[in-house]
Amino acid sequence: MRLVVRADASPAMGTGHAMRCLALAQAWRDRGGEVTFRSAGLPESLVKVLDDEEIVLDRVTETPGSNEDAQRTAALCAMADATWLVVDGYHLGSAFDVGLGLPVLRIDDRPVSSEATYFLNQNLGAEVSPSVKDALLGPHYALLRREFRTSPHATKLSQFATCIVTFGGADPKGLSTRWLALVEAGLCEAVHFVFVIGGANPLRDALVSAASGRPNVEPHVAVANMVPFLDRADFAVSAAGSTLWELAARQVPAIVIAAAEVEVAPARAVADAGAAVFLGSAENVSDLALSHAMATLAVDRERRKKMADAALQITDGLGAERVVERLLSAR
Repeated sequence: MRLVVRADASPAMGTGHAMRCLALAQAWRDRGGEVTFRSAGLPESLVKVLDDEEIVLDRVTETPGSNEDAQRTAALCAMADATWLVVDGYHLGSAFDVGLGLPVLRIDDRPVSSEATYFLNQNLGAEVSPSVKDALLGPHYALLRREFRTSPHATKLSQFATCIVTFGGADPKGLSTRWLALVEAGLCEAVHFVFVIGGANPLRDALVSAASGRPNVEPHVAVANMVPFLDRADFAVSAAGSTLWELAARQVPAIVIAAAEVEVAPARAVADAGAAVFLGSAENVSDLALSHAMATLAVDRERRKKMADAALQITDGLGAERVVERLLSAR
């Protein structure tokens, strides 16, 4: 059984597409299958993870999303005798959905038209285009990595809160810099911040240097396993991408900011479910709103408990296994 994954990463798009495909690849490997990643722009930290997982990497040399890219992907699938092709990326058009000679799983956060065999939108309140043949919808199918399949720790009610801060693999909107400026100004000095910086963040060295000068900030770069960090946290400050489902699976109350328009609806849905405080899009969130949200949640233990309980109802971390089971059954 060979799964071929077509997904990219870059400082502009981040690493979320590739990371959720990694979760699916792990679940496929755990069922005895083989995986090939066909990708462009992966940070070296993720390349190392693929190597550790014994996942083959085929680097894209064509223009990503071009007809040449689609043709090369089709040739790779044929050569590998692939069982399924997984396509995840807004720049990878309809040429990747049909005509490649095998079933296709299209992963997308938007209700777009697709001729793929299966369409996966893992977001809470996900909608689907009428053209879609068969859809897997909602956080029941959230693609979380192997470490998230364990049960979360008991909800914490610490008097002096620990906050995990993460703005994704690349942080194209510069949220890390904005947040760190607030901390450097003396905000929430009683809070211990665990600052996780993505491996594709072009400012990672400068951020580590600045964060290391604060006694209440603990910086980490390109963390391979987020679970131990999340399980330490009383709450989180995060971008609103796939990290939403990681936070929910570990019952971490969150303050979230949408770094892209496609993240707004899922973030609002998680907030409406009671598991997060949604501040809005990165361009519209003021430093005052962020500082107020952190200071308020840091001292409100009962609210954090209610948010953690609400998060438990969103996802259990087993979505990747469910998707693999659907793919194998359809085969």
